[in-house]
Amino acid sequence: MLSVSADGRDEPVFRISQEAARDLIHFLEASLDVEDSCCCDMCMMSFKKETPLANATFWAARKGNLALLQLLLNSGRVDVDCRDSTGATALMVASYAGHIQCVRELVLQGADINLQRDSGATALFFASQQGHNEIVKFLFEFGASTEFTSRDGGTALLAACQHGHCRVVETLLKNGANIHDQLYDGAGALFLAAQGGYVDVVRLLLTFGAKANQPRQDGTTALWIAAQLGYSEVVRVLLLRGADRDSVRTVSSQYSSVMKSMALEV
Repeated sequence: MLSVSADGRDEPVFRISQEAARDLIHFLEASLDVEDSCCCDMCMMSFKKETPLANATFWAARKGNLALLQLLLNSGRVDVDCRDSTGATALMVASYAGHIQCVRELVLQGADINLQRDSGATALFFASQQGHNEIVKFLFEFGASTEFTSRDGGTALLAACQHGHCRVVETLLKNGANIHDQLYDGAGALFLAAQGGYVDVVRLLLTFGAKANQPRQDGTTALWIAAQLGYSEVVRVLLLRGADRDSVRTVSSQYSSVMKSMALEV
């Protein structure tokens, strides 16, 4: 069932008596054992918690069940910043899953936006990685920081570039993300975008001042990796923006072939 809130949004109505709510809380405490997981390139979340109510909170955040999440948080028996065995919070889970209403509820209930998981990732990192631009914008409104890094040096910007989320990349850059962020192996935002063949992200990064010839620690450049993987449009854009075709780690047959074709067209 939906109702219209004061600000015009459709919101689910969860009608339950106080007695029934208490009964549900007791039932959850006594019997619920929720274990769920979600996999991505940079993370593994385990939602197995010490208490059934924490389990239920993580489940509600993962599934986008706002009514249950509100019930649990309003019970006063769940810490809004409770963590799972990997250090993830319900806010991180909701941000990863793309449930903006749950994210809003958690933040308004006092969730710490900048808490880090054991790996170093934050709610902003997960929202950026998954391309949830509205959540990214919302987190910025409440003080999300772009400066936190994961164990391998990953940031929200690098995660968004690696997965080709152009709108998120633009939002991050407009809110203070450092375009020169690098993984510990030296791979920067432009390199990761070129490696994925995301030409729109490459153009955007170059417009914001990314260095076309910035190499990874092993000498590999964005131009080299794009040519090696056959992303001819990315190669074309990089060449037009001043990438040095001679600044490469090695010369492979694939690179030579792409460079030859580009020489005829650029």
